[in-house]
Parts: sequence; structure tokens; C-alpha cells
Amino acid sequence: MIPSSSLLIAGHRLAGLPFPPPPPVGRAKAAAGVSRLTREGRPVLALRGELDLYTAPALTRALRVHLDRCPPGTIGLDLSGVTFCDCAGLGALLAAREHGALGGRRFRAGPMSAAAARILGLTKTGALFTTDDAATPWSPGRPTG
Repeated sequence: MIPSSSLLIAGHRLAGLPFPPPPPVGRAKAAAGVSRLTREGRPVLALRGELDLYTAPALTRALRVHLDRCPPGTIGLDLSGVTFCDCAGLGALLAAREHGALGGRRFRAGPMSAAAARILGLTKTGALFTTDDAATPWSPGRPTG
């Protein structure tokens, strides 16, 4: 058996280094952000930037803070500003959905970027970001990116 200190992943030793390694030098990160807005009298959480392994912890915290300030009921989820979303970013969205449900809040997603539509489509999780209203079926809107 090879000792873990000698294992390499993507050129990085596992022991003593943070995992995963930081983003490559020269690649600018688009920090994720959340804004709380009101549209047509309803609260909307607008997400922007890259929702990934590096931004998911801060995104999860920000979503919880904003959700706790929203009244029970339907909350819009505007994903049109999302430039990238991986499974960690999706995990932050799913955690927010669960946290919101505890307070009687449910999401209605749309509009969304191509990146957001892609991850929700590939994972078949888009239907989780809907309302219970039969009169207003979920529509991801037109991808904006």
C-alpha cells in the first residue's frame, strides 16, 4: 500500500495541502452573490456568479440569511446571473430549498442562465424548485447565457 503522503492528485500531494487545490493562477473567479429583491410584491432571491466548490459555503450561508428574512410562501429564484454551476453549487441550492421548506417557503425558479438550466436538467432537479400551485406550472424561462 502506498502511504497517503506520497499520493498525487492533479500534481498535488494529498498530505499537508488543502484539497481541492486553489484555482489556477490567472483565472479570475466570479464570486457568487445573492441579492434579495421584490418583484410583483413577492420576494425574489437573485443569484449571480460561479456556484461551485469554492463559493458554495459562503453561498449557503448567504441564502440562509436571506431566506430567514423572507415571509412564508413562494420565493422567486432568479438564476439568470449564474455563469457556472457544479454539483457543490447545486448542493447549496438544495440546502437552501430544504432550509426554506422548514419555514414554509418554497421556490419558483426562473429566469435562469444556460449554466443553471444545464445543471438542473442534467440532474433532473429542476422540478424541485417549483411551487405547489397547479395554476402556475414551472417553466425554467429562456436561458439567458
